[in-house]
Amino acid sequence: MRSKWILFPLSLLTAFVMAACTGNTVFVEYKDVDPSGWHKDSTVSFVYNAADTAGVYELILDVRHNNDYRYQNFWMFVNSSSPDGYTRSDTIECYLADNRGRWLSKRTLSVYNMPVLYMRKIKFPVPGDYRFEVYQGLRDTLLQDVEGLGLIINKLADEQE
Repeated sequence: MRSKWILFPLSLLTAFVMAACTGNTVFVEYKDVDPSGWHKDSTVSFVYNAADTAGVYELILDVRHNNDYRYQNFWMFVNSSSPDGYTRSDTIECYLADNRGRWLSKRTLSVYNMPVLYMRKIKFPVPGDYRFEVYQGLRDTLLQDVEGLGLIINKLADEQE
């Protein structure tokens, strides 16, 4: 339990440092996955309330896993919806290790963080709540050793648009 109190702030710090390089961070949220595993029917959900309809943004999904994760990659199914009812479904593959099994992600104590660019140069055309639901996309009914998932939204500077 004590290690979770240490890991969460360190994960947030990592996200803020990473986000600082790309623009102004307007949203950061992390959700833990059930310690018994991520069931294929369970979602990790985020809600972002967009007020700025003129800005250009990037969305990053930050996968947190531990050293016992068994696979080289990680698949996610992402369903997003806008306040006006527009929906979108995406399938994202994230490589967590190279061919020799070395982690590509950054380590903070016992947790590895792998930021994955989900969308870049997007606008939120309608103000209101944008919802993002993420499912694990592997064949395991109960995926072990994924600790959690984060959503980071950065507003891009004019020169990055």
